[in-house]
Amino acid sequence: ARTVTEFLPVIGVLLVVSYMVGVVITGLTIYTATIEKTRDYGVLKAIGASNSYVYRIVIFQSMAVSMLGFAIGFPLALLASRLAESSVPEFITNYEPMSVLFVFSAVLVMGLIASWLPVRRIIAIDPIAKKREIALKLGATDVIDPAVGPPEQQVRELTGGFGVPYV
Repeated sequence: ARTVTEFLPVIGVLLVVSYMVGVVITGLTIYTATIEKTRDYGVLKAIGASNSYVYRIVIFQSMAVSMLGFAIGFPLALLASRLAESSVPEFITNYEPMSVLFVFSAVLVMGLIASWLPVRRIIAIDPIAKKREIALKLGATDVIDPAVGPPEQQVRELTGGFGVPYV
């Protein structure tokens, strides 16, 4: 029993470090994707998309990456524990549904934390109303005016309900 109580704090530290590494990796992935699409976000904002609309795109991407990581990582963890149990019979793992739900919730929180820096990056993109006129002169077939209505609704109308691909 003494060995178990001495070992649990080490496991706790490993969990905290692993969580922090997960936040950093997810954050870097989302930040890189955001930087690569900065021009696209700028175009969305220039045609009238609100900051909150663009933020939702980044948060959705972050959550999608996080859930994909969980969807890949959890089965791999199950496989690794089964292999360890078959190699070392004394090695016992127990996956309780509430623990799995807690880890999934922690992954979602990780995704939200990881989206903070990329969302802050998008704030620097500032739309200019005059750009819509210039876009029409340069050959754009459609422009969106936020004064007419919600930009999301206008995009759906222009695309036949499909919206803009952003993932």
